[in-house]
Amino acid sequence: MGWMTVPTGFSLTTAEIKDEISKQFRGDDISLKYISLKFGTAYAALENDKTKEVTAYVVLWKYDKNAGELSTKVMNETAGPVKREATMKLLKMLTPIDNDYANEWRFDCWKNFKKMPDKFKQYFEEKGFDLSSL
Repeated sequence: MGWMTVPTGFSLTTAEIKDEISKQFRGDDISLKYISLKFGTAYAALENDKTKEVTAYVVLWKYDKNAGELSTKVMNETAGPVKREATMKLLKMLTPIDNDYANEWRFDCWKNFKKMPDKFKQYFEEKGFDLSSL
């Protein structure tokens, strides 16, 4: 999927950027549980209201204040996004998933922290990940 650009006005605060990105996740049977912004990237946790599964989305974003436009590119964790700096809070919200790309993405995000909680270590060991680098 490509980039989407929307007119936003010529002055956006961080909260307004977060709100504009959040609008992309409104829909039936989906709840936005968490979103964080980090250096042109947003990390979001979405819950399927029917299955209660929580998955991650990575949103690349660019704000052009001269044009008054916000451009975004949304990727699900199953696409194996390159950006892998999700917060610990988001990672703890995610439910187990049977997808190699998503599990690799989650593992790489966890490697950014000094300590991985034991329940997540066990999860990744069961998936065959090498934990010696942690």
